[in-house]
Amino acid sequence: VNGLLDRVPVEQIGAWEKSFKEHLTSSQQSLLAEVGKGQMTKELEADLKKVVQEHVSSYVSA
Repeated sequence: VNGLLDRVPVEQIGAWEKSFKEHLTSSQQSLLAEVGKGQMTKELEADLKKVVQEHVSSYVSA
């Protein structure tokens, strides 16, 4: 989506998704709560994009 996962090999997308969900539930509860409210603001979108980018970077370097 928007090229955010381009660095993750296609065969690893499922594992990345699982890892990302675990990351969200363990250390991004406030972000999940905001997403759960159903109102996607520009600020929330930017925060979510940042978290995805950080997780991609840590995942591909592991």
